Amino acid sequence: MAVWTSDEPEFLLVQNLSVPLFYHWQILRETLADLEKRQYHIVELNCDVPIETFHTDVSTALDFPDYYGRNMDALNDCLYDVGSGYYGPPKNATGLVVVLEHVDRCSYADSLLNIFCYQSFYAALLGNRMLCLAEVDDDPDFHLTLGQIDLPLGMWNTRQFYDSRRHDNR
Repeated sequence: MAVWTSDEPEFLLVQNLSVPLFYHWQILRETLADLEKRQYHIVELNCDVPIETFHTDVSTALDFPDYYGRNMDALNDCLYDVGSGYYGPPKNATGLVVVLEHVDRCSYADSLLNIFCYQSFYAALLGNRMLCLAEVDDDPDFHLTLGQIDLPLGMWNTRQFYDSRRHDNR
């Protein structure tokens, strides 16, 4: 059975197998309100903090085990477990939405988005819904690629896909 069907609004967020980027705060808020109505468990994480603080925040928000190593390898391992359904969102939730706020301001954005992109895809393969949305503050042309190939790691959401819609007033 498919995790999503193409008539579900959140399908547009995951159809490119990437992390949707949001530049306009209002569009992100509207998207989150829609997802909340659909019974998603939403976790918002500030990335404009030292990496140690981020690891503490994510481990608390997603109920990581006490042995969480507070590094990127450990984050990848724990998100694998979250995507497998071992812990994380409440069982009655439609799925998990992790919002990475101020992702363009953190030095670890590339690693972070890589991990969330891969683990969200893995969760979908298991029939679980785990979405990651990234909020970009300062750079409407923000772009990260996956590894050495030019496969977009983060793609603009459908309402801000065209460059002119990101450069309008917020």
